[in-house]
Amino acid sequence: LRLREVLSDFGPPPRTGVTWRAGTANIRLALSKEIPVADLAGAVARWNGTLVIVQRNCDPDGRSEFERVVDRPVLDLSHSNDHIEDLLALSGLLDPYVGVSNTMTHLRAAAGKSLDVLFPLPTEFRWMNDGAHSS
Repeated sequence: LRLREVLSDFGPPPRTGVTWRAGTANIRLALSKEIPVADLAGAVARWNGTLVIVQRNCDPDGRSEFERVVDRPVLDLSHSNDHIEDLLALSGLLDPYVGVSNTMTHLRAAAGKSLDVLFPLPTEFRWMNDGAHSS
């Protein structure tokens, strides 16, 4: 109930969740994914409604850069990642979600909710890449 109130108090629907990084960078064989913050922010800047940062371990610089590029206030609910139950609840309250493959994408998919997953081309084995791609 508290998350629903926070979302309603902050801004109108649709409420779009965003993440730009997942995994562990700089560790050999780690499953790391990332899109530059400014690129993601630029892609969603003109979207209607409320933008909600769901980025795990969101650093203040990343949040500031995202907000600067979209040129409006954003709701930072990145702390929801601290408890999987909170993240699951939030996943059900967001309208669209766009980001790299991470826990939120799996929660949304399991619940049958819509999402847009960002991945590089060529894709890797988890996306059933056969080595061919279109541009």
